[in-house]
Amino acid sequence: MNKVEGLKTVFRSSKMEFLPGVYDEQSAALAEHEGFKGVWISVAEQVPCINSELAWRNVLKRVGALCGMLTIPTLLDIGRGYGDLVITVQQLRRLGVAGVCIEDGAESDLPWASDTINENCRQIRAAKAAAGNDILLIARCGALASGKGMQAALDRCDALQKAGVDAVLLHSQKAHGLEIAEFMYRWRHNVPVIIVSSQYSSVPLQVLITQAFPL
Repeated sequence: MNKVEGLKTVFRSSKMEFLPGVYDEQSAALAEHEGFKGVWISVAEQVPCINSELAWRNVLKRVGALCGMLTIPTLLDIGRGYGDLVITVQQLRRLGVAGVCIEDGAESDLPWASDTINENCRQIRAAKAAAGNDILLIARCGALASGKGMQAALDRCDALQKAGVDAVLLHSQKAHGLEIAEFMYRWRHNVPVIIVSSQYSSVPLQVLITQAFPL
């Protein structure tokens, strides 16, 4: 099984799986040794500081080194990304990244207008068409986290799944977990919804599991 298929298997799992965050060779090796089915790497905080192609290539070099040493899938968070999304996804595919997570723009200070949604979805469709089945695209929906409300989150995720994403990552600033529970109750699509479980540290694990989150 290749790494992309391995990540798909995680998304399809009937039980909740966990991808630990890793940041160097030692933590990545430990995660694989402990039997995790994949790892999470984030460069989202670095991306806004990147001001040159050389700096971006240094990030890619680090990511490639981690992917190269692992036999389990890597899910990479690139935040808003650097440069053209199609080119970025193609670069990451060549490095062996199994899945890439991108922001949907809902958490920005800009008005969340329909033309912004359409442009984000246009980029996702183009990136998915270029990548094919060789890398998974995950869109992080920030509608709840930015206070835009439940219906906005549902509408946004509906647009994202129609654009071709393989999963959506749902964020909420409310640590009690009730928002994400309501979202899952109202979500009517087959596209997997994943969460950052550490955001809901006060919620018993069994409660999250019963909400049918795969990851």
